[in-house]
Amino acid sequence: MGFPDEFLFNDEGTRRRFIDVIRQASPDVMFAHATSDYHPDHRVAGEIALDARILCSVPLIEGAFAPCFIPHVFTMDTLDGSDFAPEHVVDITDVIEHKSAVLGEHASQREWLNTAYGMDYQESMREHGRARGDLVGVRYGEAFRSINTFPQVGGPDLLPNVRAVA
Repeated sequence: MGFPDEFLFNDEGTRRRFIDVIRQASPDVMFAHATSDYHPDHRVAGEIALDARILCSVPLIEGAFAPCFIPHVFTMDTLDGSDFAPEHVVDITDVIEHKSAVLGEHASQREWLNTAYGMDYQESMREHGRARGDLVGVRYGEAFRSINTFPQVGGPDLLPNVRAVA
């Protein structure tokens, strides 16, 4: 979206850009970063996505695209599960190798996490996926929370291979 890395802020211009992107896509479902994420850009992006969820439907807010229906929002798990209480886990066992390969392509992130934290990015993802899978009895899982604020426009049935956390 053209914002500089490390400097995303929840201001009018940024919020309007998010509204336009949501309107352009007109999604039924959005996935947003948890506002408890470790990275400031992630936290702010999650906050703006939640704020723009309803605003994208408001006709009085002018933009490049026509208003759309309000999408259902799921917040994504944090990098290591910190400050995140999962409600739903999607079984990703069948796609774990593909996910690992895709993460491996993000060289700058992989190298930075290794340098900054001594973290093996792909192995950490697998360990976390195993821990989330254990919550619902599958080998690997990804955890989400459903945003259940007014208006209710969807729910966990929008996720594939989903299982509720007991």
